[in-house]
Amino acid sequence: MKKLFTKKVIWTCLILCAVVVLLVLSLVRISPVHRGIRNVLGHFLPEQFPKSVYYVNNVLQEKVTLSDFLYKDVREVQTNSKRSYLINHSRGFSLGFPADATYDFSAAQEYIKVSCKEFSAVVSKEYSTYGKTVEDSKRYVAECLHKYLLDETYLKENKIIRKPWVNIRSRL
Repeated sequence: MKKLFTKKVIWTCLILCAVVVLLVLSLVRISPVHRGIRNVLGHFLPEQFPKSVYYVNNVLQEKVTLSDFLYKDVREVQTNSKRSYLINHSRGFSLGFPADATYDFSAAQEYIKVSCKEFSAVVSKEYSTYGKTVEDSKRYVAECLHKYLLDETYLKENKIIRKPWVNIRSRL
């Protein structure tokens, strides 16, 4: 009688199981290989798997490595037919925009410009002079932001145009 479980069969089964496990983990965003697999699948299923491009130290990159995420400034732009997400891995935030959004990383250490058909925005990190409590934040908005941004004279003298509110949430 032949041996059913030879070393070759066992190793083949183990390798196949490992590949299946990696594929499953990649789809639920646990494995570091999920980005590559997601991008390949995104070609066929763009709604479920958005396409990603990476900017490492403000330069568009074909591939990123683990050391890029650990030691460099990495931004990811994920896009499908409905949405576009700016993911700043280095600073730990993500923002959603309409799918037609374009990003300008030319001054990314200071700010990022985002433009789309509906609006344009500037994303920056600001340092506040007020405290960190909710009451301090409310005081800052009332005493500083509203004092100037709701003042028609200030807006006119500084050539600031206040446009009507655009509800982009319904489009995201």
